[in-house]
Amino acid sequence: MLNNARHLEIRVMPYSDKQWLMVARDVTQMHQLEGARRNFFANVSHELRTPLTVLQGYLEMMQEQVLEGATREKSPAHHAGANSTYGRPGEAAADAVAY
Repeated sequence: MLNNARHLEIRVMPYSDKQWLMVARDVTQMHQLEGARRNFFANVSHELRTPLTVLQGYLEMMQEQVLEGATREKSPAHHAGANSTYGRPGEAAADAVAY
């Protein structure tokens, strides 16, 4: 990085027996775009995970409650389906960030 916040990529390679070739290119914009991409995916991941975490917390609270009558019989299947449904988007958000 130069003093004026520019990024240069410099390559030196043999050109002939007694000569070398040096190529310098400005990669400042590429570095800026990479930073913007990282920030975007971090924000998207956060925005997706936050509501999903809240929903998952509510589902866990509902599972822990003592349910009565017919609701008790239906409840485990509903909660299992909801947990698998809300678990997948959270995993997708994590996968997007890892990309």
